[in-house]
Amino acid sequence: MVSQSWIFEKRNISYYDLQKTLSTQSDYQAMPAKVSQQILMILEKNTQKLFSSERSL
Repeated sequence: MVSQSWIFEKRNISYYDLQKTLSTQSDYQAMPAKVSQQILMILEKNTQKLFSSERSL
């Protein structure tokens, strides 16, 4: 989802948008809330680093 958004729309999906989108998914709901929140925070941090490095090329 994040990579497709970047490839086709040249935009990064925020933590809140990801959380809103994934909240209806059964796999996401099956995880403890702390775990799912930490995963999204780490994902957002890493994608921001990746995308900022790609923009600087």
